[in-house]
Amino acid sequence: MANRSLKPFLSIIPVSIFSLLLFFAFRTSPYRPRIFPPNADLENPFPPPPRVAYFISGSDGDGPRMVRLLHAVYHPRNQYLLHLDCRTPQRQREELADSVNSVDAFLSAENVNVVGKADCVNSGGSTPIASLLHGAAVLLRHAKDWDWFVNLAASDYPLISQDDFLHVLSFVPKDFNFIQHTSNIGWKEYQRAIQIVVDPGLYLASKGTIFVGSRKRARPRAYRFFTGKDALFGQIWLLVRLER
Repeated sequence: MANRSLKPFLSIIPVSIFSLLLFFAFRTSPYRPRIFPPNADLENPFPPPPRVAYFISGSDGDGPRMVRLLHAVYHPRNQYLLHLDCRTPQRQREELADSVNSVDAFLSAENVNVVGKADCVNSGGSTPIASLLHGAAVLLRHAKDWDWFVNLAASDYPLISQDDFLHVLSFVPKDFNFIQHTSNIGWKEYQRAIQIVVDPGLYLASKGTIFVGSRKRARPRAYRFFTGKDALFGQIWLLVRLER
């Protein structure tokens, strides 16, 4: 009978000894305060967001869609240049400028501009590249502290917010190129590189028909040809092209 009464006490003794050992172990161990990073790191643990220069282009009747796209991709840190080509009546260009000037946020940041003297753009010629370079030059004239250049059409629309877009770009190296290109042009050397194509939009005030010469020119030796596409940017950063 006495042995049965001692069994509960004997089972408690090992647990009590283990608890006492843990208690004295924590009492005798030195206190090590946790070291936190500086307050600046706690407030902003991410890289600073970049600045993006947007060149948004359109044609006759694209003014409202350009304004819609501008609101969707707008951020005070960025720069925006809106361009309606020479096919667009001057009245629509003025309406586009009035729409921009009616938004207080645009006026306060002074980062949205509309091209007054429009370029002529022929999709099959060299004028799209010329207009793009002209837009980049105008953006550099207004501000030179932007990191990325994005070319959009009135039919584009983003699937992510501009804050998320800038957050993703903040982790991308500044020298990264989103344009897929290669010097292996293959059949394009004989069908495009040495073909004589005259785009009248480069030197005429109105958009004209592209002229393709019947003769071929010799391939230049002073530089190399590269071919590629810029669709990679749209695939990565979720820009969707909407139908008219």
